[in-house]
Formats: sequence, C-alpha cells, structure tokens
Amino acid sequence: MRRRFYGLIIGIAAIIFTLFSIRSTLPEREITSSVFLTFAEALDVSRIPKARSDQIVPFIAESFLGYADPLEELLYVHPFKGRAAIDRLGWITYDRLATDLKLYDLNGGGQQFQAYAYPWFKASWRVLLRADQMGIAVMDKTGLIRWEKEFPTPITAIDASSLFLAVGTLDGSISVFDPNGWAILSMQNSLQEFQTIYGLALSADSNYLIIVRGISPKKIETYRFTDNSFAKVSESSLMVNTTFQATIAIARDNSHAIMSFGDMIIYYNIKNKYYRILEA
Repeated sequence: MRRRFYGLIIGIAAIIFTLFSIRSTLPEREITSSVFLTFAEALDVSRIPKARSDQIVPFIAESFLGYADPLEELLYVHPFKGRAAIDRLGWITYDRLATDLKLYDLNGGGQQFQAYAYPWFKASWRVLLRADQMGIAVMDKTGLIRWEKEFPTPITAIDASSLFLAVGTLDGSISVFDPNGWAILSMQNSLQEFQTIYGLALSADSNYLIIVRGISPKKIETYRFTDNSFAKVSESSLMVNTTFQATIAIARDNSHAIMSFGDMIIYYNIKNKYYRILEA
C-alpha cells in the first residue's frame, strides 16, 4: 500500500508538472517563462496574495519538488532526491523506514520529529500513516499531533476532501472523520460478511463517497452526505476479476468516477449506476 500511495503521488505530480510547465490552466494562455529559485527566495509567503493562495499547486517529481503558480506563470522548484510528501504549507521528507521525518515550511526552514509512520497529504490534511497500517495521526502545519485513531485491521484505502477524511480497512469497515476527529460515519463490517475495502474516494465538495469492496463480485457503493452523515444511495456489482487495490477519482460535477485497478481503467456513471471498462 505504501508503494501504491507513493507511486500515485509521483505519477500525479509528474503529470501536473508537465502540464503547468507547458501551458497555463487559463484558456488560450501559454506560459512564457519559468523561474527557478531557491525556496527561501521564491516562496516568500508575503508575495502570494491570500485570495490566490489556493491557486498554488504543489507537486513532487523524480528529482525535485515544488509549486506551480499558473496565474503568475511561474514554477518554483527545489532539487530533492529521496522520499517526500508535500502540500501547500510545506513538505515532509522521510527515509525508507519512515523513522527520520523532517518537516519543512514554505521558506525551507525545517524541524525533525520522532515518528514511525508514513506521511500522507491531501486537501489541507496532514496524516501520518503508522508503519503497521493500523493507525493514523493527524498533524497541524507545525507538526503537532492533533488527534490519533487506531483500527482493528490494516488500512487498505484512504482519501480526503477539504471537510472529511475517509479510511477503509481490511475487514471492510469504513470511518469518516471531520477535522476535529469526530466520526461522521463509522460502519463496521459483520464477521459473516468479510468484504475488504479495495478503494474509496471523496468528492471535492464532500457530498459523495464512493467505495469499492468485496472480492468476487466486487461492489461499488455510493454514499451521499445528508443530515450530518453519509447515507448509501446506490450499490452496483462490479464483475471484474482483479486483486489490485483501486485508485478512484470523482469528477468535479459528481457525474462520474474513474477507477484504476492496476492496468484496468473503469468509468462509473454515478447517476445512472453503470460502469464501462476503458482501454488503458
């Protein structure tokens, strides 16, 4: 699982880097130059207007990490070789065993802290995934642990939106937490029905949660946030034979989701509850 998370981060970051180093996200507007500076020079927080701070895109590539600013047509990079996780507030480096963790802010200032866990960042969440994959700790931007949770079986899937953190486990249980650590959803699987969570995803607006569970057949479950919790709105059988964990992304308009099982790509229509296997 650690390799999948790290590989996914690298892959997405490489795509983002390629896109932003060639073309701005603004229609018909090309990036005319790239600026390569040290973090101390380039990432002075005072030069980034607060109204635009959410436009800064963090990325990790093979030999560097940094931020793309598509509106200003600038790219800030920091040479780096090793393992890292990054968000808009800074980044963490760690060794192979995830014991030598160092937390850096935007200006490159760092501090070392003791933990035996793997960092996972998304949508302003800074999560440490315990090395045995049976616990998480949520940090603030200074590295202070805000709250911790333990699970009876290993974590097999994790995702986050701006409002929620969702965790799925080997025994088929699902937990969704708010930023304060309160459980918005806690769904324990029965011992008679052992259905491992193969993947899950939260929509960007936090209104939908999609889960892939089971072995053969797998099931796609769709939950919608209503009355301060998530309620199941649909369930579909997924007739595919694969042992890969799923990487899932939900479209911004919540119309569909894209799922990747190894080299298999699946389109799932959320509204009409059907899926289609796409050519990879």
